[in-house]
Amino acid sequence: MTSWNAREYRDFFKRTLPHLGRRAENKSETSLEATFVELADLHAQLTSAENQIVYGRRGTGKTHAFSHLRSKLVRSREDCLLIDLRTVGSAGGYYLGAEDGRRLAAAHIMVDLIEAIHDQLYAIALRLLQDGAVYEPLIKAVDRIAEAAVKITVEGVVERSVGRLQSGNSGTNSALHVGYRSGIVVGQEANERQESTSTYKQTGTGRPTLIIGELQQSVAAAISGLPEKRLWLLFDEWSAIPLDIQPLIADFVRRVFLPCKGLILKIAAVERRSNLWQQSATGYVGLEPGADIFTGLDLDEYITRLLTPTHPDVVFYRTLLIRHVQEMAREGGLAYNFQSFDESAAINDAIPGFPDAIYFSGGNPRDLLSIVSEAATQSRGAESITFAAITRAARRHYLQTKESQANLLPSTRNLCCALRDYSAVGGRRFLVDRHHCSIAVYDLLDQRLIHLLDRSVGPGGKYDIYAIDLSMCADGLADKGDLKASDNPWANWDHVKVGRKVAPILSFDDHKATWD
Repeated sequence: MTSWNAREYRDFFKRTLPHLGRRAENKSETSLEATFVELADLHAQLTSAENQIVYGRRGTGKTHAFSHLRSKLVRSREDCLLIDLRTVGSAGGYYLGAEDGRRLAAAHIMVDLIEAIHDQLYAIALRLLQDGAVYEPLIKAVDRIAEAAVKITVEGVVERSVGRLQSGNSGTNSALHVGYRSGIVVGQEANERQESTSTYKQTGTGRPTLIIGELQQSVAAAISGLPEKRLWLLFDEWSAIPLDIQPLIADFVRRVFLPCKGLILKIAAVERRSNLWQQSATGYVGLEPGADIFTGLDLDEYITRLLTPTHPDVVFYRTLLIRHVQEMAREGGLAYNFQSFDESAAINDAIPGFPDAIYFSGGNPRDLLSIVSEAATQSRGAESITFAAITRAARRHYLQTKESQANLLPSTRNLCCALRDYSAVGGRRFLVDRHHCSIAVYDLLDQRLIHLLDRSVGPGGKYDIYAIDLSMCADGLADKGDLKASDNPWANWDHVKVGRKVAPILSFDDHKATWD
């Protein structure tokens, strides 16, 4: 078997990298399985029978992880429903004004959610029918769910009118009948008719009526009708629901699904774009973290643990990239023999700047694929993808994707400018008082312009420490040949004594940044 040479590796990556797909929701189930890479003990955490929220910023792999989990459960003959919450609810209803509009929008989302669950349960019932298994109890429960989801109440003016119509006809009609049987028949007929009419008119706004008890019982009956009497319910893209509506949807989930025996709930969300509960006059509305649902799973923390040791784990990222490009080649019909493909040699020969690209992406898988893909597009001919190509691609990715998001709000634009100036003089890490933190800091964290290294550090454990996204200062690093430890905010972080002041303290009031 002939091994690949350096030129073949470079040619392979140049042909595949520019066409990489970076969003899991756009891929087929087969492609998702082929490109999935296990992240530490993530699978063990996800397959636990705990109701839990999986946090992670955009691009960390939440959708990919949920799709993989669903595939593994289905192969194990477990019943699993995966609901993409971007596809539920009325877009127009999201923006209705005032409290009344908020409740109506939430009600429409609840109805759509129930209908999505109904459709997937119905598909399971059809599968049971095809397999010759018992399906009748599930079908009956699914029908009850459908009935509960379509009830409408009209709120508005009711008009009723009643009329009465009388008519009569009386008289004597005589008839003579002579036939082969002798006899005369004389008939007399009297007619009288009475009619009454009633009209009923109702005008107003149609609102879905959801009876929690009925829905909960119907869902519980459906789970009891499943072969294993267990159902995994995965809600992806929770943060696609408007923030002010989320507590109402979460409360609906708590009342309808959590009481059901055998139901395991998983929710994928962006932490800073989630609002699972809020105080109310009678207690709280929504899902209370820790009490109703476990919240200890954060994909960003997994990523940070890969990057901060003295010898960072790059195998995960190398395998991730290789699997994506190999699947890209298969889908594109490119004839390559991967039996003699050496992953380590491929990266060393074709993408020597790859280890640095991991840090320029902040460890975010989607950003990493974007940067490497852009670097391959910009590289000439049979050149390998060097550190210089990675820095140019990272800079371009920053300008086109990240900086444009920061510029949408004055506060994030001002903070981004201050951090860029800070990075220009060599600043890479900074502390923020965790109890007096500007919303702009959290916004930049969501936009992946900064990255959380650790919580509760510094004097008295009062601070969180953040790293500058290296794409922000990529142009100043391009001439250095590689990423020096002094320029890398993740380097050797696990050896830093977190009890002391390990970086300047940032204070920001939406207009001006000050450093201490």
